[in-house]
Amino acid sequence: MKKIFIFLLLVILVFSGCINIQNINNYANSSVSSLEKFQSLPFSYTENCTDRCLMNNIDSSLIKRSDECNCRLYIKADSISNLIINYIRLYFVCIANISDKNSNNITYLPIYTSLTENTYGTTNAEGNFKGIKISHSDVGAVDTLLSAMSNTLLNIYKIKKLKLFITQSNPSLQIILTKLKVITNNLNNELSFREEVIYSHYRKLVLTNVISAFEKEKIVVDYYNQLNTIENKKAQMSLFSTSLDIIADGHQKLFENKEKLTAVSIAKSIANNAATIKSVIVSINRLQK
Repeated sequence: MKKIFIFLLLVILVFSGCINIQNINNYANSSVSSLEKFQSLPFSYTENCTDRCLMNNIDSSLIKRSDECNCRLYIKADSISNLIINYIRLYFVCIANISDKNSNNITYLPIYTSLTENTYGTTNAEGNFKGIKISHSDVGAVDTLLSAMSNTLLNIYKIKKLKLFITQSNPSLQIILTKLKVITNNLNNELSFREEVIYSHYRKLVLTNVISAFEKEKIVVDYYNQLNTIENKKAQMSLFSTSLDIIADGHQKLFENKEKLTAVSIAKSIANNAATIKSVIVSINRLQK
């Protein structure tokens, strides 16, 4: 009886200290979803190259059998950008897997078997043992506590792994996220330059005297359609850039608070990061419709 009491007391103490790392998992999964949006962004270095080439040909009234654009460097830039985004995404997939409460549960069957055999001298935990009646509900209670204990031990292991992972990765991750933000902002700047190019192009068309008023109206409509399209692309780029800031901020918080990853204050703060990232994703999805 004393052994049972001590064991159950130990289980209860462990259970009371159960660690919740779900907030880190939510943040990591939100980061993965946001990073995956990079592939659907409506502008790239290669597209920028072909657009410039096309506009040059149009402005110069050149008709060629092919566009003859040399975009090798732009294609390489896109390749590097995709490589960077995939590395960052893979990192957060790992964080999500480590912090997933449903992954790699530690089995407690050997502990349970040992308990029943050593205490009752049988593998059948139900019945009467020297005046102590063990019911099905009693067994269920022990089963629940043992499950909680094994999951707690697993969470402790996960916290140690997360702490090590975050500590080793944060400096490099921050550098790479900053580089990706520079890439995104550069693309946004190219879109702003494209706005100036089409403004100059359409203004020249409108000011000519060889077209009718109806044709001028169609040119103006076409100009504003293109302008709206570019503004939509710029908005998506800006939102993605914002998501990178939120991801970087969340990981920095984890790094600076690696000794208290499960503190309530950190949980709330990281939850806010995850919620903001999800909100940005929703905004990007609306712009892409």
